[in-house]
Amino acid sequence: MNQYKTTKKWFFKRGNARVSWKHAPEWALFFTVDKSGRGDWWGEKPHHDPFYYYEIWESDTGGARACHVGYPCDDWQTLIFERPHPFIHLLLGDIHTDFSASFEVRTPCKPLVSAEEWAAIRLLLPGAQSVAKDLSGLVYAFCEAPVPLTYNWQALSCMRVPVLEDRFADIPWRESLVEYDGDA
Repeated sequence: MNQYKTTKKWFFKRGNARVSWKHAPEWALFFTVDKSGRGDWWGEKPHHDPFYYYEIWESDTGGARACHVGYPCDDWQTLIFERPHPFIHLLLGDIHTDFSASFEVRTPCKPLVSAEEWAAIRLLLPGAQSVAKDLSGLVYAFCEAPVPLTYNWQALSCMRVPVLEDRFADIPWRESLVEYDGDA
C-alpha cells in the first residue's frame, strides 16, 4: 500500500449518510446537513437564519435532497461542504488528503457557429452577442453577456435557437457559451 497516496472515498460519513463528490449532481457546488439530519445538494452557497424556528439551510434557488443521517445533528451549523475546485486539485495532486473528488481534465470544445448562422440569429435577435445551451439542452441566443445560474443562463434578452441544439448536445451547459466575434 502506498503510504503517500491516500484519498477518502466519502467526504462526509455519519450514521446512514455516505456522501462523495464523485456521485454529486453536476450542478451541485455545496452539500449541507441540517439539524434534523437531512443532507442536501445546493447550486449556490446556502445560509441559515438564526431567528427562524426551523434549524435548516436555505438558498434562493433551493436544494435537492441527498441523504439522511438517521438522527438529529447538533453540530449542523458546521456541516457545510464546498465542492473542491478542479484547479486546486490539479496543483496539489493526490498527495493532499483533503480532496475526495477526482476531476477529468479536458480541453473545452466549443461548437462552431458559422457566419451564416450568426447572420440569421442577428437578423431575428438584433445585437445578439452569444449563444449557449441550458441544462435541459435548449440553445438560446443572448444580446448581453448571460450569467450562469444553478440550472441555466440568465439574461434580459434571449431567443431560442433550436437548429443548434444537436451541435451543442455533447457539451456541458456551463462550457457551451459561444460569443460572436464579428468575423465568424
